[in-house]
Amino acid sequence: MNIKVTNLSYSYNNGKSFAIKDVSTEIFDGEFVSIVGHTGSGKSTFIQNLNALLVPTNGTVTVDEFTIENKLKIKNIKQLRKKIGIVFQFPEYQLFEETIEKDILFGPKNFLMNKEELEGLASKVLNVVGLDDSFLQKSPFELSGGEKRRVAIAGILAFDPEVLIVDEPTAGLDPISANNMMELFKKLNEMGKTIILVTHNMDHVLQYSDRVLVFKDATLHKNARPIDLFNDFDA
Repeated sequence: MNIKVTNLSYSYNNGKSFAIKDVSTEIFDGEFVSIVGHTGSGKSTFIQNLNALLVPTNGTVTVDEFTIENKLKIKNIKQLRKKIGIVFQFPEYQLFEETIEKDILFGPKNFLMNKEELEGLASKVLNVVGLDDSFLQKSPFELSGGEKRRVAIAGILAFDPEVLIVDEPTAGLDPISANNMMELFKKLNEMGKTIILVTHNMDHVLQYSDRVLVFKDATLHKNARPIDLFNDFDA
């Protein structure tokens, strides 16, 4: 599944200021793409336009049969959001149920998965993110920051998106935990999922990415292979 972005702009204050402006790019099925840029450069706004959490002021985003553009009502928007899952920087904002199992199954139930599909699903995705079944009946609020992040990822993986977007997933983690987190995304990418990583960690960009998008002043400043970007001292 490819994502095509054409002349995408998103403005606040009735068009007086742009969070992103005239961005065009394409993200291909199975890629591992990193997105970098200073705070306020447009990264988070860009990713939220990819599954219609935000709707473009101008331009379009095309995901398979879905077209996201201003004033166009998207039919079956749940299916679009089932294809593209986002894990935000602060996972505690995504955790709210009394147990981890209930939290993980909230999304699949919202997407109307049947009883047979739900059976054992929470255990399965917890194991994928490196947590065992002893976590199922724990409260999400008993967990460490790294564990919360893994549970938030498990909750997205539970509805099996084709694209996983993760926003600063290693922020605040110690080096070992951060490395384990990145190896998880590498594993998911090898399993066939498209990974879109928003990060400030340039070592992770170089080590894991097929391609990097650099945002600057609300525009897409660079679109390059990591090695080419690091060799370009003007980037």
